[in-house]
Amino acid sequence: MVTLSPSSPWQAQAKTVRGASHERTGAPNQDFGKATLAKHGKALLLTVADGHGSPEHARSDRGSRFAAEVATKLLLGLVEGEIASEEELRSCAAELPKRIVEAWRTCVLEDFERDPKPASEDETGVADDWPELLYGSTLIAAAITDSYAMYLQIGDGDLITVGADGTPILRLPGSGDLPTNLTESLCQPDAEQRFRTELEPFSTIGPPVLVMLASDGYRNSFTNEQSFLKVGKDLHDYTRENGFDWLADQLDGWLKETTNSGSGDDITIALGWSGEIRAAAEPRRKRRRGRALAFLLPLIVLPIGWLIWAEAADHWKIMAADLWGRLEPLLFSTFWKDQS
Repeated sequence: MVTLSPSSPWQAQAKTVRGASHERTGAPNQDFGKATLAKHGKALLLTVADGHGSPEHARSDRGSRFAAEVATKLLLGLVEGEIASEEELRSCAAELPKRIVEAWRTCVLEDFERDPKPASEDETGVADDWPELLYGSTLIAAAITDSYAMYLQIGDGDLITVGADGTPILRLPGSGDLPTNLTESLCQPDAEQRFRTELEPFSTIGPPVLVMLASDGYRNSFTNEQSFLKVGKDLHDYTRENGFDWLADQLDGWLKETTNSGSGDDITIALGWSGEIRAAAEPRRKRRRGRALAFLLPLIVLPIGWLIWAEAADHWKIMAADLWGRLEPLLFSTFWKDQS
């Protein structure tokens, strides 16, 4: 395969927040996300899984975690392996859905064997012949290297990439023919056939500079697709202006505000960035560090100064007393001599 010039090392972050509606009802967060770097930061692996959460899927919080973990492990093996040709890469990509489903089912059945007792009335009788149903989850996964990008998805949620020019692209769009509130799932018997996949070799184009995976609670907080796609451009612009560390610091607050004012669902995103930042972003970080130092400096300097002053004051008191002890006899003797 032809490989273009290596991109900048990736930076990555995954963040999940419990949905506002789940906070009210006491339901757990059924999302799970992972962001992993490989090959010394030259390869990026992102996964986001969304457990279904309805009574028949009472263990979907576990199912989403299993999904994200097995997909990350299999993708890591792929990007760290030696692939000689694009044909071999396409063959590996075609096998991945089956391997992910098999690994996920293994995790689910092992968990069910360890814990067969229903955790609630919702589980009673549901999984007698179909234990996978309890763990139902969607999955989105992405692997980006210097030479290719691989995207996989089953069920809802979104995968957006953004190029260096700031243009967002929605990858792996769903068919849109399912009824509202229904989605394809890893727990379905034919799950491997329900995956959507895309392989993009970088033989003529370069890799994206930003990749975002998001559970459906994020998109459902926006009024239309264009408003949601703008998030990709905004994240690109914010990161280029302020740096990835700044963006990562904002995510928790942004996602909580989004679920509170929007869908009320759990929201999970996994982000990767390999673009450049504006030269002004580094001075801004230095100014923030400078302001923090300016705040801390008095807290350090004033106590030390007080101790030095106290020590110096005691020293000067001793010297003054000694000097007075020497001068007093002379002064008083001179005074009495003049009086006489």
